[in-house]
Amino acid sequence: MGISHEHTYILVEVREFGATDWVELPDLYFVFQAQQALESGETAGEPILIEIPFRDYLAIRLTLGFAASRDNQWWARTLVSLGEEADNG
Repeated sequence: MGISHEHTYILVEVREFGATDWVELPDLYFVFQAQQALESGETAGEPILIEIPFRDYLAIRLTLGFAASRDNQWWARTLVSLGEEADNG
């Protein structure tokens, strides 16, 4: 399956203590730029470093958007709690 690089990214959202909504950070992190395609069962990985400004954030939400085309997309999402007693393992 080919990769649509303009639609394959990591979106970072943050939630401040006491806030009711998530806030998108301004940068999208485009991933898998060196790969042209993925085969079924193939493992893909690309380490990236995302710098989060120091604020009173309660959590970070990361969304990986993967696309073969504009109309053929998938998403995976994870939450990272930043509380002192959080267990993100």
